[in-house]
Amino acid sequence: MSIEERLENMERELGRVKEVLARSQVAGTAREIRANGFVLEDENGKLRAALSMLKNGPSLMLLDENGSLRGGLGVTKDGSGLALYDENSNTRVALSVEKDGPSLTLVDENGKVIWSTVR
Repeated sequence: MSIEERLENMERELGRVKEVLARSQVAGTAREIRANGFVLEDENGKLRAALSMLKNGPSLMLLDENGSLRGGLGVTKDGSGLALYDENSNTRVALSVEKDGPSLTLVDENGKVIWSTVR
């Protein structure tokens, strides 16, 4: 799934989460909150983070003040992964653990893989 598709899914989830949060505002501290997603906005209402349950598993996306994707963490039935992105949302570091083992990839500013353990 591409980054654009993931962001579109998160935007849809954002709408649903906002509805759930608006209906569930209660005085005091909740002991447990259940939802399919959570959204973190900055003081200007800009999306900064989203925790979502996608088709393949849970996903956490972190965005900077310009709305660029800067970090992501996800878990699927096949494994888990962490990605770090530059200011243009280009992958710079990818770490994953899948059935066939772990992998780590480092990418330079031009998109060239400079180091990888992928076999």
